[in-house]
Amino acid sequence: MVEFITLLKDTFQKFKLQAEVAVLERDSTNRQRAFGVELYDLIEKQTIDMRKDIETTLEKQKDPKVQAEDVENVLQVFRTIENEIKGPLESCRADIEGILGKDVLGNVHKMMVEKRKGDFGVEIWPIVSQPKWLHESLEHDFQKALSEQKDPETPTDLNGLLNVAIQGVVKGTKTTITKAIGKLSPEEREVEACVSVAKKEIAVFEVAKTEKLTELEALVSGGTTLECC
Repeated sequence: MVEFITLLKDTFQKFKLQAEVAVLERDSTNRQRAFGVELYDLIEKQTIDMRKDIETTLEKQKDPKVQAEDVENVLQVFRTIENEIKGPLESCRADIEGILGKDVLGNVHKMMVEKRKGDFGVEIWPIVSQPKWLHESLEHDFQKALSEQKDPETPTDLNGLLNVAIQGVVKGTKTTITKAIGKLSPEEREVEACVSVAKKEIAVFEVAKTEKLTELEALVSGGTTLECC
């Protein structure tokens, strides 16, 4: 028979562990929400900047057959992370546009938008947190593209690489378009870095949570706690 003092002590420890697990889950979720805001803002900024670069390059090219949308569609093929979360990202954009179109007072717009971005982060976390997905797929494709780019005439500056992509659209040449992956690599790397930092920080919460749950399971299985509550 379990001594009363032991029963009280271990039951208190069980409640303490349960509370600590709840805090770690909350911290993990909050970090996912912060990640959603960070990633959404980063992708939107990159999209705006890229659009400007494309329009500037097209203006210099002066080719009426090529539209900015054509080039964007080609470059989108190389945006690994955004392609994986395309559905939730488009849904978040649409919701934010709807929020900004509402007639509300004060900072309500900002709070509603931030909340939606946070929800976006929680929604996509199971996708972007998959082990090795970012590193292996992106690193392999990027390195392969660079190793195949042996043409010393291929430009490495921003406008030059955009020109490569635009020429690929005009000519319909997949090989030529492939060289444009160098243009997207800095942006994709920046997105990947955002994801990687969040993964490392959330991993700390998850490891601590696993340790607490293991301790809790051992405590309960020992039969020295009250299990009526």
